[in-house]
Amino acid sequence: MAVEFVAEVKDLKEALRIVFASIPKGKRAEVECFDLSAKDGQVTLDGQGFSHVCPAKVASTGFARVTYRIINRVRSFLLDVRETSIAVSIAEGQLKLAGTTLSDPEISIRPIGSRIAELPLDAPLPLVLALTTRFTPEELEDSGLTRKVLEATAQATKLIDGAAKLLEPLGITREAISTLVMQQIRASYGHP
Repeated sequence: MAVEFVAEVKDLKEALRIVFASIPKGKRAEVECFDLSAKDGQVTLDGQGFSHVCPAKVASTGFARVTYRIINRVRSFLLDVRETSIAVSIAEGQLKLAGTTLSDPEISIRPIGSRIAELPLDAPLPLVLALTTRFTPEELEDSGLTRKVLEATAQATKLIDGAAKLLEPLGITREAISTLVMQQIRASYGHP
């Protein structure tokens, strides 16, 4: 079922201005997606490290995940809109506004509202890895963090492999280093 609402163009422009201002320019490419919820007379945009609410007339409540590419295109589209309000409909693979359809196979309707796991955009490697001790792969996927966690895991693996090679003459195994790293992450970030 589609998520549908009508919002004032000025409110949407302001929301997107605030959202994009909250993401450092160098980090924008790392923002994979935004979660959008429409309910109780408002639309909320959530992403890694930010959230913004704007008033709306919600016709169909729900939750959607929209890619950065599409939100950036919406922002550009709104620059030319002359109407004071605009109807928005989000369904699997597409976002429609004012008769224009923006397609992306990664646009999805979500069964949950807020993200289960949160992470600041500038999270250090150990904090990203700590997510694996608190959340299941499904929870990380629902939160839009799978790619970030996989990249962090690959980076950690490379670092651990390098340390193992350096410490091999001392008889220290890769498994021992990996165990030490995860113990330190758990101790530092308070995860069991």
